[in-house]
Amino acid sequence: FELNRTQFKILKGGYYQLVLKIPNKISGSLIGLTNPSIASVSNSGIITAQNTGTTVIKAKAKNTAS
Repeated sequence: FELNRTQFKILKGGYYQLVLKIPNKISGSLIGLTNPSIASVSNSGIITAQNTGTTVIKAKAKNTAS
């Protein structure tokens, strides 16, 4: 899978909509951030800046082919 962006900057209180591109027979989701005091991520992929700093967005994927 891939994200529509791999790096970006947003100001405190600002937000960015991530899009998770998932191939057929793969399921995936955003699962969180390495530093949740810096930003939050919603179930729909909206990243909201909470404070100044750096964080990494985590995602997971699973092959659903049988």
